[in-house]
Amino acid sequence: MRTDQPNKTYALKYNRKLREKKLLEDFLTKIRGIGQQKRKIIYRNFETLYDLLNARDEELRKLGISPSLKQEVRKYLE
Repeated sequence: MRTDQPNKTYALKYNRKLREKKLLEDFLTKIRGIGQQKRKIIYRNFETLYDLLNARDEELRKLGISPSLKQEVRKYLE
């Protein structure tokens, strides 16, 4: 195994994570009812769109996000 392989693997994982965060951020700008403040809250607390959609309602309420907003996101994906 080459010595640079672990660094390359780390770089690939890091870049994938950045792309997923960017995808989430771009997606949130298109949803009606999600302003700049809610976008920041979601962006800080969820790494991916999948994490947001699978969050429990009580977890969302603690962050100030209504379950209906989660439904709006699901509706947008359909």
